[in-house]
Amino acid sequence: MENRNEELKIIYPHQWTYVVIGLNEHDVRTAIGEVLHERAYEIVFSKSSAQGKYVSLRVTMIVSDEDDRGRIYQSLNDHPSTKIVI
Repeated sequence: MENRNEELKIIYPHQWTYVVIGLNEHDVRTAIGEVLHERAYEIVFSKSSAQGKYVSLRVTMIVSDEDDRGRIYQSLNDHPSTKIVI
């Protein structure tokens, strides 16, 4: 039987996707650009909330290690134009 309590092992460098949620697509795209200014990345519009209050964008890039992945997450999450980063 498979042990489901094992930690997932990520082999770096690794392609990682963040979902970045905010109030305005332009502002979220600007925030992503400010955080990732010199990195190669791709942004794809994901969806709008049912009432249109929120938008989510998927941002995909190569992360070099766990610390790099965490720093990017925290920087995106701390930006005033973003509400949630997944």
